[in-house]
Amino acid sequence: SVATLARPVALCATLGTAVAHAQTDLVAWGLQKYDAGDLRDRFTQVAAGVEHSVALRLDGTVACWGHTGQGRCTPPADLTQVVQLAAGSSHSMALRADRTIVCWGDNLYGQAKVPAGLSNATQIAAGVYHSLSLTGDGIVAAWGSNSNGQATVPSALAGVTRICAGAYHSLALKSDTTVAAWGANSAGQCNVPATFNGAREIAAGGSH
Repeated sequence: SVATLARPVALCATLGTAVAHAQTDLVAWGLQKYDAGDLRDRFTQVAAGVEHSVALRLDGTVACWGHTGQGRCTPPADLTQVVQLAAGSSHSMALRADRTIVCWGDNLYGQAKVPAGLSNATQIAAGVYHSLSLTGDGIVAAWGSNSNGQATVPSALAGVTRICAGAYHSLALKSDTTVAAWGANSAGQCNVPATFNGAREIAAGGSH
């Protein structure tokens, strides 16, 4: 589906698909194996999983399209007041205005099961098979697959302002502008340069 893409305000890409929105119009391109869905609605945010996409409507509800396996494109019917989205390989996450988290889709590794008692969330992120959240006091929580240590948050990590999830690794931007990384490191994706500081934003790919 194609719409005018002037001054894009959000962009998200993963293995095979990309989505962007500008002035609430939505454009999707890349892998066309699955139905792109109806993009004529009005959206404020988008996120791309491996073979599915999720978008946040102006009214706080969620639209999903793509591969429907494992329920990744079936958000809870009563899901409203969403303020942020994240998409993993085959699961999706939504942060609600009350700072609670809702997950749906594949739960083989527990990635769609929000830990009991988790509250005050301000950000979410999804890796291939793991999930992250950030609380208002700068604390990171992680759950799901821990095959490479991606769900083992460093014990001394605090003062976090941003989180991001790669395929099998995790990143955190701290208030002192340094970056912490943990999880898979086969390509050096967790080897943050020792002298690096001054970061303002972070992003993660599959292995970088």
